[in-house]
Amino acid sequence: MMSWILLVISLVVNTVLVWYIRQLLRRFVYIAENSDKTLKAISDFEVHLRDVYGMETFYGDQTLFGLLEHTNDLADELGAYKSVFSITEETTLP
Repeated sequence: MMSWILLVISLVVNTVLVWYIRQLLRRFVYIAENSDKTLKAISDFEVHLRDVYGMETFYGDQTLFGLLEHTNDLADELGAYKSVFSITEETTLP
């Protein structure tokens, strides 16, 4: 009788743990997919900001230069997080 009770408890605990792991993995995939989108948006913003900074009217503007530096720092920081949340390994060709 005692073994049946332990078996039922074990099944319940294992079922809860499997459900919990699935929920964590689902959230991890969501974060990984959105981190790629966020990095792409930051990269596009950086390109646009470089284009504006390169215009004759704005060239040398310290405010835009500071914003460009801040964008570079932000892109580097988010790039570090991408390696943590990446689902697939990125391979580089020789």
